[in-house]
Parts: sequence; structure tokens; C-alpha cells
Amino acid sequence: MRTLGQLLDAYFKAFPARSLEDTTGAGMQTHATHLRRLLRRDVQIQSLEAAQLQSYIERRAKDKGIRGRQVSPATIKKDLVTLRTVWNWAIHMGHLHRPFPGRGLRYPKLEEKPPFRTFAEIEQRVRRGKPTKAEIADLWDCAFLTLEDVSALLSHVGNKSSQPFVYPLFVFAAHTGARRSEMMRARIDDVDFESKTSAFPNHT
Repeated sequence: MRTLGQLLDAYFKAFPARSLEDTTGAGMQTHATHLRRLLRRDVQIQSLEAAQLQSYIERRAKDKGIRGRQVSPATIKKDLVTLRTVWNWAIHMGHLHRPFPGRGLRYPKLEEKPPFRTFAEIEQRVRRGKPTKAEIADLWDCAFLTLEDVSALLSHVGNKSSQPFVYPLFVFAAHTGARRSEMMRARIDDVDFESKTSAFPNHT
């Protein structure tokens, strides 16, 4: 492997989309697109140093993100996590023989998210203040459902769902916190009906 582009191409050829979770594979492909664009796909991978990665962080931070803001530090970190994952795979396969040069990298300051609030609390803050559209969206990103909200949601889904599998999936998610991918690959043996627990970590 001589260039970044060759390394990324080899990794995604070794791990086709179907071998990864849909969201994981799509996310890594997006990160790789930005790595090719800003680090350049023809950069010599053996000579890549921390200074070039720091320059990538600074340039990537100028890209436009969502809601009229610049790309978040969390998103930039995900780009470099993908690069580190590919790099470690290359070491394991014998394509690279030096550790990932990511020590000491500095990222822009992370904006703190609003605390979690109920629907009523968010609606009250929107009414009494003058938040921007982006600030309102941030508030709703941190909304959580009370037990009454969950009950009402499940009742609505039970009455309105057109497919028989939809309601059980909502119940599973509401009572375990399982991710969609976990639910889709779940089998009956993954649930202990006597103890009312599931096989997924931290989901009961």
C-alpha cells in the first residue's frame, strides 16, 4: 500500500457493505470521502504524520455542518476513528508497519448539548424565549419520553401500524433500549421470558 486512496480502497474491498452494519458501513464510506478530499488520496501513507492529521482537523472544521453550523468536533473524530480502524487493519494484514500517528491531536472545543427535558419543558422554553431554529432543533434532540408518553406512543402504534411486526418492534425498543440492528437480528432464544431480560448488553 503506497497511498491513502489505495489503502481505503483495499479496506472496503476486503469488507464489502454487506459485511458491516448498514449505518456503520455508510458512515465509514462518508468519512473516507472526506479523508480522500482533504488528506488527498495520493498522499504516501507510510509518510503520513500527526502534523498532516492536525491540518486535516483544522480544514475539516471549516466545512459546513447541519443547522447552519460548522462540522462538529465529534464528526471530525469519527473521520479519524475510521482512518485509525483502516490503519490497524493494514498493520494486521502486513501492509503497514508503524502505529497510527494520532497521539496529541487537538480538536475544536465541543459545544455542550442541552440537558434532557420532557416535551412540556421544551415547549415551555420555546414559548418563553426566542430560540433560533437551530436551537429549537437542539432542544428537541434532547427530548425524552415519560412513562405516560411511552404508553401513549405504543397505544398509537398499536392502533395505526399496518404491518404486524411494527408494534412488537416498538415495544422491544421502548422496554429494552435495543438498537434497530439488534432487534432485526434478534432470535427467540435471545429473550429470557422467565426473568424478562434480553441477551443484549444493558437491555432488560
